[in-house]
Amino acid sequence: MIKNSQIGIILLIIGDCGICFENEIPIWNYMFERLSNTGLFMVAINLSVNKESIKKIYSERSLNFPILQGNDTFTRYKTTHTLAEIITFIVKPDLTIEKINVSIYGHPEKTKEFVNQIIENYGYDKKVL
Repeated sequence: MIKNSQIGIILLIIGDCGICFENEIPIWNYMFERLSNTGLFMVAINLSVNKESIKKIYSERSLNFPILQGNDTFTRYKTTHTLAEIITFIVKPDLTIEKINVSIYGHPEKTKEFVNQIIENYGYDKKVL
């Protein structure tokens, strides 16, 4: 599906800090809404060790795009002790990575700045957060 999109955005959820992730949910949903008519492919993949905690967050404040559960192939990358909660990859249609963003514990402003750059670069609506 990424090959048929103007831009692919993949969020790898690797941390277990529920409140940190909840703080970013509105930011990612905002971006998805702004770019949904621009040929966007967006998916989140949960690689967090604490599946139940993440499922609870999803059910209470869900993302507006698909959330997949990572399989055991990624077990060695899973951790409960990390400052990075989400690693985001911006992927071009030829499947090369254009940009990477690391969401750092307690700094949603950094993620807002990253999302605003994406909206400015790929969105028809230049209005940002």
